[in-house]
Amino acid sequence: MNNLLFTCCSINSFCKHFPSTYSWTTQSSTNSQRSISSLQSGTTYQYRIRTNCPQGWTAWTAIQTFSTEDEAGGGSDCTEIQVSLTLDEYGSETSWEIVSDEGYVISSGGPYGDNQEGSIKNKTVCLTDGCYTLYLDDAYGDGICCDYGDGYLEVLYQGEFITGSDGYFGYTDEMDFCVSIDGFEKQEKRTSSKQVLNKPAKK
Repeated sequence: MNNLLFTCCSINSFCKHFPSTYSWTTQSSTNSQRSISSLQSGTTYQYRIRTNCPQGWTAWTAIQTFSTEDEAGGGSDCTEIQVSLTLDEYGSETSWEIVSDEGYVISSGGPYGDNQEGSIKNKTVCLTDGCYTLYLDDAYGDGICCDYGDGYLEVLYQGEFITGSDGYFGYTDEMDFCVSIDGFEKQEKRTSSKQVLNKPAKK
């Protein structure tokens, strides 16, 4: 794992094998960088981090994953996808997360800044074989399309569409897909069946 860089002085990080029932292992440091050693080759780990700044401890970050290379020098046993999110005007209301069938949060993004309508936020995620749900959330409950911009989300593999949301939903849209050695179980682009609430106009 590469060093992690922070701007605050005290760091707590938790790390464990994934997926498994291993307990979290705490790594504490007062340095701005922290290396985690003694990792097994060809293994996927989860980690989360918090920092102690002058105003106190921050909340734990969302759980992330990384994989180590096997001893033969091959890459990690996972498939890279890209989550591509186009924002509406109120990016501070928008977030997403990918959850495995076992209930693990594999990756997440947001909230983002406001007044970035049309801005594209890309994130590469490496997924092992299995089925996943991507949840796209809007805190205000009016989706990300179409009153305040034409926001939408796509999941791509090597530029090819796997699944996505047209942005027209209420609080949450859900996208299901599976990764396997044979490729992806794809879904067509769809209009969300989630209830869209009539909300008062934003000021």
